[in-house]
Amino acid sequence: MVDRDVLREILQTLAEYVDELKAYRDLPREKVIGDRQVQSAVRYAFQTAIQCVLDAGLHILVDAGLASPRDNKEILQLLGEKGILPATFAKRIEGMAGFRNILVHRYFKVDSEIVDRHLRGSLGDFEEVLRLLRDYLDRSGVESKP
Repeated sequence: MVDRDVLREILQTLAEYVDELKAYRDLPREKVIGDRQVQSAVRYAFQTAIQCVLDAGLHILVDAGLASPRDNKEILQLLGEKGILPATFAKRIEGMAGFRNILVHRYFKVDSEIVDRHLRGSLGDFEEVLRLLRDYLDRSGVESKP
């Protein structure tokens, strides 16, 4: 059974990190790319936002008995296959899992310009995931765990 309170908390955290990323998006490109502290903050915000998407998806899939994904990419694929996210949208955002892996495991190879490109072009995807998962939670009739 999906714990609505935990899922709401994850989604609230996602919303907070998306707002933080929006604030960084307002900075000049040169500041985001060239300032190490800003770049570190943006990378961490992305890493955490993506982790929230993955955690929320995993929580829904496993606790509702829908599926047990093998890896992070499969979480997003299964959300599309199970109709929790539109399949075309889920396919489009599969790259989030890979970007998260680069941020976590290949941090020494992260290209600051790619981070800036995601900052300026991908935040709408996070807002859409947030909206869709909140809608799923509202329409699913899932009860809170005791």
